[in-house]
Amino acid sequence: MPRRFYTPQEKAHAIADMAACRNNAGVVSNATGIPRPTLIAWKQGENGAASPEVQELVAKECSNLADMFQHEAEQALLLAGYKRKDASYKDLMSSAGMAAEKSRLLRDLPPPSKPQNKLTDDELMDKILSKVNERKGDADTPASDD
Repeated sequence: MPRRFYTPQEKAHAIADMAACRNNAGVVSNATGIPRPTLIAWKQGENGAASPEVQELVAKECSNLADMFQHEAEQALLLAGYKRKDASYKDLMSSAGMAAEKSRLLRDLPPPSKPQNKLTDDELMDKILSKVNERKGDADTPASDD
């Protein structure tokens, strides 16, 4: 079988996918068909993956993925108030949490710290719904001409 050559864009996309999957080369290999050893080599900067061109593309790809996951988290929270017909509230909250975590991973942000004052479930729900309502209010407010 002939050896496959990958473009800098393909390498960057795969490296960004690995960042979103906590560097799990097996998951990315199964999703992309790129051999696991190749992914590991790229993550270690081998085979041209350390070039400035690829690193710049990786940064852009990670930023794009982080934005996408952040948007998905926000949408899941917004839809949670309406409980989509095809998704349970629990599913929407799980999706929001996973998307938010991936967004943080891709931005190299540390994990959120544990809150000092633990809220009850009702207090937490009130806080979440208040944020959702704030965002809905912001979306309904027309932009000023300033």
